[in-house]
Order: sequence, then structure tokens, then C-alpha cells
Amino acid sequence: MMGNRVGIAVRDFTITVLSTAAPAPFLRSFDGIADWRQPPRPYASGEARVGN
Repeated sequence: MMGNRVGIAVRDFTITVLSTAAPAPFLRSFDGIADWRQPPRPYASGEARVGN
């Protein structure tokens, strides 16, 4: 969302330094995003077969 090249470089450098210095706490912040799974279809969905 940044348009400033200096700001982008500082942001990228900061992320790089943090991820190499302390990777576990940095990566733990993405747990809620990275482990997302699409919810299963409900039992009575349109693809459920009825009868034979």
C-alpha cells in the first residue's frame, strides 16, 4: 500500500531482519491466516444425492 520507494525498502529490510533474527515469533503472527481452510459444504447442499 506504500508508494514511497524508501518506505518500501525500509519495510522490506525490517521484515527480512526480523524473520532472520527471530523467525518463530514473526511467523507465529501469520498463524491465523496461513492455517485457514475452506469450510466444508453443509450436509444438505445441492450436491448431496437423494435416493439411489
